[in-house]
Amino acid sequence: MLKTKEFVVKWLESMEIKDYEILSDLSVNVEGDVNLSHKELKEIPIQFNKVTENFYCNFNQLESLEFCPKVVGGNFWCSYNNLESLEFCPQVVRGSFFCNNNNLKSLEFCPQVVGGSFWCSKNNLKSLEFCPKEVRGSFFCNNNNLESLEFCPKVVGERFDCSKNKLESLDYISESVGDYIYTDFGYFKNYKDLRDFIDLENQRKNLGRL
Repeated sequence: MLKTKEFVVKWLESMEIKDYEILSDLSVNVEGDVNLSHKELKEIPIQFNKVTENFYCNFNQLESLEFCPKVVGGNFWCSYNNLESLEFCPQVVRGSFFCNNNNLKSLEFCPQVVGGSFWCSKNNLKSLEFCPKEVRGSFFCNNNNLESLEFCPKVVGERFDCSKNKLESLDYISESVGDYIYTDFGYFKNYKDLRDFIDLENQRKNLGRL
């Protein structure tokens, strides 16, 4: 269907989106939240550009994030869909990024800095390659098929949860991780406790080789 300004206006009104600006290329800026959750959407039919607050497209049937906003001033939620890729997702998210409960096999295309927390739990991830370099809130990669934490964020401001994976070690977790680290090997209050555990395990392995 050829998109027209009339189509864009009608669709925005049907979604009860009111404080918006339609640009010359028919992309849309919105002041405030955009809530498209629980709409049985298989696609997002118009191009969003900037959303000043939160953007919700969770609990739908989306297989693609095409036409999602480029900039989200609050949180971005695309969880509980049928996504296998994060292509077209926002590259600027000043709040938290939720892509949990999808069919993701890769974190390619995700933003490299997230202002809040990053949730990629309950997907089909075997690797954290392409994940954000910096997560200022918490990082949740639990309930995946990870065998290694290589490529995990260099900075995590709060908790780090990598439990319920297939990890054989806790290597690669950065010392620039906030408190509360959840793993299948145990719970650690901070990086120092984790480091002590890793050192003890390495000592046991070395003794076992003697």
